[in-house]
Amino acid sequence: MAGLLWAALHDYSVFHALIEIFIVVATWGIFVTAWNSRYVASNACILFLGFAYLFVGIIDLLHVLSDKSISVFPNYPDLSSQLQIISRCMQSVSLLFAPFFLGKRLKTGYVLTALSAITACLFLSAFHWHNFPNCFIGKAPTQFLKISQVAVILAFLASIFIFYSKRHEFEVAASRALAVSISLSMFAEVSFSLHTLYLWRTEVFSLFLRLLATYLMYRVVLNIGIFGPFNSIFHDLSLSERNWFSLLEGLPAFVFVQDSEYRIHYANRVFRCLFGDPANQTCFEILKGADKPCKNCPTKEIFRTGLPQQRDWGIIKDKTYAIYEYPYRDANNSVSVLKLGIDITHRKTMETELINARKDLENRVQMRTAELTRSNEALQAEIAERERIQESLEKSREEQRLLSLSLLHAQEIERKRIAMELHDSLGGSLSAIKFRIEHAIRQLERPLAPGTIKSFDDVVGMLQNLIEEVRRIHQNIWPSILGDFGLITAIGWHCRKFEENYSHIHIEKSLSLEESDTPDVLKIVIYRIIQEALNNVAKHSAADYVAILLGKGNGVIELKIRDNGQGFNAAEVQKSTGAGLSGMRERAKLSGGSIEIESGGTGTEIRALWSTEVISDLMPAKS
Repeated sequence: MAGLLWAALHDYSVFHALIEIFIVVATWGIFVTAWNSRYVASNACILFLGFAYLFVGIIDLLHVLSDKSISVFPNYPDLSSQLQIISRCMQSVSLLFAPFFLGKRLKTGYVLTALSAITACLFLSAFHWHNFPNCFIGKAPTQFLKISQVAVILAFLASIFIFYSKRHEFEVAASRALAVSISLSMFAEVSFSLHTLYLWRTEVFSLFLRLLATYLMYRVVLNIGIFGPFNSIFHDLSLSERNWFSLLEGLPAFVFVQDSEYRIHYANRVFRCLFGDPANQTCFEILKGADKPCKNCPTKEIFRTGLPQQRDWGIIKDKTYAIYEYPYRDANNSVSVLKLGIDITHRKTMETELINARKDLENRVQMRTAELTRSNEALQAEIAERERIQESLEKSREEQRLLSLSLLHAQEIERKRIAMELHDSLGGSLSAIKFRIEHAIRQLERPLAPGTIKSFDDVVGMLQNLIEEVRRIHQNIWPSILGDFGLITAIGWHCRKFEENYSHIHIEKSLSLEESDTPDVLKIVIYRIIQEALNNVAKHSAADYVAILLGKGNGVIELKIRDNGQGFNAAEVQKSTGAGLSGMRERAKLSGGSIEIESGGTGTEIRALWSTEVISDLMPAKS
């Protein structure tokens, strides 16, 4: 500083060049420090300032070289002032924006690219495009220079307030030094403005303020970027060391460290209480009172292999310890072993008691298992007896079903017998009466009273109706066509008679069942279901179309009757006790089949199924 002051008093040009070079060196020192601390410092604000000061230093160096006393750029008379304004603007704007990077992660590539682009544009404007505003016209400052200096001063002032508002992000000393540095830069700019605007002799004072401000900024960056992180690391290491030894001292187990010569270098509180202060003694001396190592010392194996071990360590002072041994290298790169001993005497006692309790429990379990085995055998015998009773019950139910079917079959046989008797006796007698009366009428063709002949004709008509009624009763009681011509023919005949009586209803049949595939006892069941279904169609459905499907496939005989009538409530029909529907259900159930009834707005469908097992049971035995 004394040399610079002497140069300022004797040769201002030399003083100006020297102090500007010192400022450039300090500015680049800020960048170098920030760059080298980018991996250890978490303060992006300081890193951004370091990058910005790199370009400020480059601009300041060109400012020195463009001074008239050096004349490196003789063709640019106003270049020195222009570069000085560029440098101050970049410095003040960088300080203004730097606080906004606090707590954020700085992308160095983007920042360096942006600062490089801005600096390049300013250089092109001053050196190549020649459109950067002049700072002096002759010796008179321009309006641009005046506005720029005021803007720089205001930017410095604003940055002071912003940094003050974020002072909690810095240490107290760093925050104060930063505020002083920015304040000195602001006062330096004020001093320089007084020199340029009013020709005050304050330029020397301004340069000294700039040098001091740059130095303080360097110290701030150095403390925050280098000293701060390393001091924090050293503090954490020291704290960790204290915590480590405090932890070892507070452990309820004994801990000691021994080297390859068996000497104990460290022992914690528990060890000292149990065995006394080792005072650089060997393990075999203090633990066993021996004068040489154990013959089969396991520590030798640890030094040889470098692998940790765990073992139970005999009986020491009537106690058993679990020993954990870990090899490591100390600060002198020598191999030592850390040994941790945990008192497991209580655990060993509990293990012994647990083993005895386990043996006792196993004996009890064996006894209980034998009892459960006997109970299980009795239970299995009871289950077998219940299964036998269940099988007997199911067999009885099957026999009951077959008996009901036999009764139904017997009922049909009885109906057939009655029908035949009605046909053979009553029908024959009525036919004979009819023939006799007709003959008598023909014999009495002589003139008679008209009323007499009409009476005979009425008798004939009545007898004819009686014959038809007998035939109808006969068919209802037992359809003889079923026994004479088979099921398919009987279904066809009944459908034709139905269409004759109800001409507005058309029946479509698909009968692919072979007569030989259907037991005789099942034929009458199928016929009766069709008969009852058609009767319901005529009475209730208001349908004009009925489809009947009868066939055998997939191991079942299937009967399906479908109409296009108005349908009914299927849920209520399931609960119905009407003779028609219940009769169909009962016939299907007693014959071993099943029946489903579905109905809706588009019609009704009745579907009955008989499995091949049921059919086989109903087939007559071959003699």
